[in-house]
Amino acid sequence: MTRYLVTGATGSIGSALTRKLLESKENFVDAFDNNEYGLAVLESELATENLKIIIGDIRDRYRLELLVASKPYDAIIHLAALKRVEAAEENVAEAIKTNVLGTINVIEACERAPPGKFLLISSDKAVPVNEIGVYGATKFLQERIVLSCKAMRCAVARFGNVKGTRGDVFEIWKKQATEGKPLTLTDPQARRFYWEMHEAINFIVMCLSIMQGGEIFIPEMKEYNMLQMFRMTFPKEDYIAIGLRPGEVLLHELMTQSERLRAERTLWGWIIR
Repeated sequence: MTRYLVTGATGSIGSALTRKLLESKENFVDAFDNNEYGLAVLESELATENLKIIIGDIRDRYRLELLVASKPYDAIIHLAALKRVEAAEENVAEAIKTNVLGTINVIEACERAPPGKFLLISSDKAVPVNEIGVYGATKFLQERIVLSCKAMRCAVARFGNVKGTRGDVFEIWKKQATEGKPLTLTDPQARRFYWEMHEAINFIVMCLSIMQGGEIFIPEMKEYNMLQMFRMTFPKEDYIAIGLRPGEVLLHELMTQSERLRAERTLWGWIIR
């Protein structure tokens, strides 16, 4: 029997990961989120005794301490975060409270009752290029907070965008097309790393299986520019370029130059120790 705690379990990746873990009858998942409705939907769709829904907020340290101390978790996967780039720019303090202070709460609760493993799901936006937005800065700090913990085996899985997550550009384009509105993109030259949901979930599961502690796992990902992605979806349609939104940058990287110097190449990507 393996018991997991997934924070941010009602998010696109969190819910998909929960489903994947529960494919095995030997796995038990505690799905933690402050989205009561989303948890109810997850519970209804999966309909298994191996899933327990837990309403809570990572801003509530006392709630986390009671939860983590109540049972021995084999692994905790930390996904809970404010993720919308433009929202983070407009609500800086809230992004810090959730993404940074919330992560400190989770880590410190775990230090009192360490799980077997702790895996943070990070983003390529955490890698400073020429500039970094508020969301990226909070993810950068999340990584440092988690990797500085020595009370348990901690690691980071860092990757780019996942197709099919709520609010992604493909969802926006689909909504615009359905409603007969002009199709928009930010900057045709902006470049983004993208992969499919099943690829992201399989990568997370792999990281959980091989992590020893102290690693940053980075997958091999294909990079696209915005115009290329638009043409893959709408080969003959026109678009309106609206410019980058607050907090967005033209290019992302999966690792810094200094990380490249110590990155170990693998069949599926890189490991940075």
